[in-house]
Amino acid sequence: MEDAPTGTRLRVLPDRSLLAVRSRSSVGPVTFAADGLDGEVRALLVDGIVDTSAPVAAWVEVDLTRLRCGNSVYDAELQRRLNVRRHPRARVELTDVRHLDAINRYAVAGTIQLAGSIQPAEGTVQLTAQEDGTVVVTGEHLLDIREFGIPSPTALMLRIFPDVTVVLELHAGPVADG
Repeated sequence: MEDAPTGTRLRVLPDRSLLAVRSRSSVGPVTFAADGLDGEVRALLVDGIVDTSAPVAAWVEVDLTRLRCGNSVYDAELQRRLNVRRHPRARVELTDVRHLDAINRYAVAGTIQLAGSIQPAEGTVQLTAQEDGTVVVTGEHLLDIREFGIPSPTALMLRIFPDVTVVLELHAGPVADG
């Protein structure tokens, strides 16, 4: 975020933010989730709406060692396939945002850095401004893990299919620039 825009600077609230990965497998759905997200949003907010005529910058990172489904065999296989020892974090950077409608939906575009690969991504998010100055950003994105060079995880008789839905619930609060 070198060209940080003027406006509101919001810091991700790690204890309230969550990333979930919903996958399909040979034995049914499996959801992996991680909290403790890190990140920042800089945008000009006017009455709870992002002023997209002003520069907007954002990034969010997740510690992939926190991504778990609760089954130790599945978790270990996912960690191995993601190669978290070499690439322990995933990062999303926002490069473009457009306001879509009055209910605070935005078309967003950016990049996803995962397992040593960076790929473009686009989707839709919803932003809700809270009375206490925090914002909640929610969205989901269908992702094919093969685009990042990640083979489909397999463990015992389980096979996870490569198309997964990434769900983000991001809570961010204002911080003083300093």
